[in-house]
Amino acid sequence: PDEINVIARFNELNILILDYFLFNRDEHDVLSGADVLDEVNKHCDNCKVIVISALKSPSTILKLKQKGIYAYIDKNVNSRNRIGALLQTILDDLKQKRA
Repeated sequence: PDEINVIARFNELNILILDYFLFNRDEHDVLSGADVLDEVNKHCDNCKVIVISALKSPSTILKLKQKGIYAYIDKNVNSRNRIGALLQTILDDLKQKRA
């Protein structure tokens, strides 16, 4: 039942902000944003995924874009402004589609 609730929530999801490096102190396995993105893509066709990271690998960023991310944002002093601008754009688009 809990898995069904999670999938139902994915279907309602419009925007997901995701860090590329995901660390859990309680477990040895480390997930990447790409791992999470694969699961999101299975359950959420219309979700706009914004990946934010200090990742400096152009090939990994290209792979993320090929997997369908909406945007990639470098972690730096301007990250908050870029996230805000992207969120405003997405919300404006959603409002227009619903009108």
